[in-house]
Amino acid sequence: MYALYKFTLYLLTYLLMRNKCVETIPSQLFINLTDLMYVDVSDNQLDTLPPQIRRLTNLQTLMLNNNPLMHAQVVTPVLSSI
Repeated sequence: MYALYKFTLYLLTYLLMRNKCVETIPSQLFINLTDLMYVDVSDNQLDTLPPQIRRLTNLQTLMLNNNPLMHAQVVTPVLSSI
């Protein structure tokens, strides 16, 4: 029952949040993290992704395994922009 809350990181290229019971990702998280290349939020409780994830223009790997995400959300808005 955790959520990623307010913090500011710049020049971060890897975000590893696997198996941390994350339920939500705040919209503001990805606004300044444009250098992210690898994001692993597998094995959490995420049912949605913030639309700002599209700002990750350097993203090469996005791991979402074992989250109750809606299939349409993952395929259409997120993966089509990678």
